[in-house]
Amino acid sequence: MTRFFTVLPIFCIIVAYAGAQEVKIGDIEDANRSRAVHVIRLIDHDSSTIWLDEQPLLPFSTKNTCGECHDYSRIASGWHFNAGTQHMPAGRAGQPWIYGDPFTLTQIPMSYRDWPGCYHPADLGIAPFDFVRLFGRHAAGGGPGEKDSLWHRDNIMRWRVSGPSEVNCLSCHDAEPAYDQSEGSRQMLRQNFRWAPTAASAIAIVTGSAMEMPDNYDIYRGTAPDEPQKQPPRVIYDPVRFNPQNKVFFDITTKIPDEKCFFCHSAGQSDQVNSKSKDVHLKAGLGCVDCHSNGLDHMIDRGDEPLGNSCRNCHLNTGKYGAPKPEHAGLPPVHFIKLACTTCHSGPVPEQVTRSFKTSMAHALGIHGNNNSSEAMPHIEAPVYTYDESGALSPHYLIWPAYWAEISHDSLVPLNPLDFRPVIHSVIGFEDSLGTGNWPMVTDSMIYSVLDTLARHGHPEREPVYVGQGRILRRAPGKKLVEIESGASGPVLWPLAHDVRPALQSLGSKGCDTCHDGNAPLFFGHIRIDGPLPVHNPKSFPMSDLQQQSSLQRRIFAASFLFRPWLKGLMIGITALTILILCAYFLRGINAVIYFLRDEEA
Repeated sequence: MTRFFTVLPIFCIIVAYAGAQEVKIGDIEDANRSRAVHVIRLIDHDSSTIWLDEQPLLPFSTKNTCGECHDYSRIASGWHFNAGTQHMPAGRAGQPWIYGDPFTLTQIPMSYRDWPGCYHPADLGIAPFDFVRLFGRHAAGGGPGEKDSLWHRDNIMRWRVSGPSEVNCLSCHDAEPAYDQSEGSRQMLRQNFRWAPTAASAIAIVTGSAMEMPDNYDIYRGTAPDEPQKQPPRVIYDPVRFNPQNKVFFDITTKIPDEKCFFCHSAGQSDQVNSKSKDVHLKAGLGCVDCHSNGLDHMIDRGDEPLGNSCRNCHLNTGKYGAPKPEHAGLPPVHFIKLACTTCHSGPVPEQVTRSFKTSMAHALGIHGNNNSSEAMPHIEAPVYTYDESGALSPHYLIWPAYWAEISHDSLVPLNPLDFRPVIHSVIGFEDSLGTGNWPMVTDSMIYSVLDTLARHGHPEREPVYVGQGRILRRAPGKKLVEIESGASGPVLWPLAHDVRPALQSLGSKGCDTCHDGNAPLFFGHIRIDGPLPVHNPKSFPMSDLQQQSSLQRRIFAASFLFRPWLKGLMIGITALTILILCAYFLRGINAVIYFLRDEEA
């Protein structure tokens, strides 16, 4: 008996370990290249099979439905879903989530990743529920949307009503043309988190709004207590999609269509969002996931791994996908040390002043009813050329943070714009009757009045300030504003990698003057300074300042290119003269040898 109790724990550990290492059937690959057909049963969030004769009908859970055959927990650790996960590397800085609100003079970048210049949502007092409500429209689920450890206790009841925001496998892998990513986004804006994947699919429609339901709403009853006039979320499945075994066919693919990626990763000039320009790789027949590939762990190749699908590795080393090896004839090797590939080949061709851009993540592109005004916030500038994390000059997007904050021990503590919106709006009084979504016209006195109001409502030992346009303003006697010197007010940047232009449109393809002229935008272009404050400083500043390079030195170096054609001619002339002199001496030497041999014979 003693031996039995000794062996039993060991047996349990072995069984548990074996279970943890189990590979699910959907994650096993063999040599067959055909696509697996997915005819599966729908399972709800309570792990129960969905039957059409049940009332009320519940949405299916991607975690439980897809998780029957796939390792959901491992997939959920992937790059698109792991924000907020402890001990997860921040990775190279990417586009942050940007809260833009003209009514509070706010555009502030935030991220659950430790990226330069970005605030953690918790630092702003924005709970995970509010974060998902604001930005879940262009997120693939997971992260703060389903991590109980991140949930704020004040929103527990709202989570129970709206449900978790699980990893939406179908947002990428459902190849059915009727799959509607925009509909899924609208459901997120209605706080129908648990219903969004079902609504986006072609097998059901979802009506109603969890946002209108009280905290005590019971999804299993399907009615709103004491508020029958409000319509709760309701699922209506298409019975034709269910076969006699109560299973549904999903057109699942691992070759993700580019349009799926574009929904969240589109970008374009604010006044040319319908531009049909296309990345040279897409024109060549490649897809987004050919370069940005991943394994079961869904850790997407971001194009910055030396041995991954980076520009240099494909075009200079492996030749993957038939990538041509560039000749770069006549280009000095120093360019490959000082510049990133994207500097010459990616993004819009630079002009003298940066231009305003829109992105899906920042401007809710692709959702019916979003503000399509070219002036809508947030305001993103590009292309901006500065040095990346590797020390190479490369193109970036840029935004000027603007927000209200308090000074605590010489550091800035940003205020939650959601909490102070009524207070700030009451002073500014901006209504945006034209629907432009642009900054309102404000005066110093308005800024002072808001700061005065925040001082009365805020922390008694902290001083309120306003951050914007690279400045930090505080109150001074006489109802004036004074500026505080601090590096915390600078712009926030992230890399610009697409669209990649053809070689004939790359910088330098028409000569050195493209970059080494005295007015070349790469170094001497100007970056617009954006914000609502009255203009007391320049509206832009030179690109060279951001590059921390002396503009005078740059111009002297650029001026040297004016004389380089003469220098080349002079060097060619000197070389030719040297060759002629050498030839003359060679002939004289031959002649001397001949005379010497003649004398020897004599």
